Amino acid sequence: NAVVNSRRHLVAAAVARGTSMFLTYPLDTIKTRIQMGQSNALRMDGILSGVAGSLLGQIPYGVLTFGSYEIYKSMLIEKASTVLNITNATSSSQYATPPAMVAI
Repeated sequence: NAVVNSRRHLVAAAVARGTSMFLTYPLDTIKTRIQMGQSNALRMDGILSGVAGSLLGQIPYGVLTFGSYEIYKSMLIEKASTVLNITNATSSSQYATPPAMVAI
């Protein structure tokens, strides 16, 4: 089950990064044209030139960052819940309960 969840996170990360890169690439191209002072920066020819190379670099980056974040987050939550269970089992109930929850 953990492997299936990991794969889903990795695939979702790849799709998300690829989609965001593909959708924002034309905006970045237009911004660069404007910064270079081109007279017709809003023209559509060549607006996606180079997007394949960017996708080849950005999709693995997205998989590594977002996918590994989800995997590590799950591992940390699991470890934290184990530590909290041990702490709660060894503490008295008065100290384990947050101060706002203690009846006066």
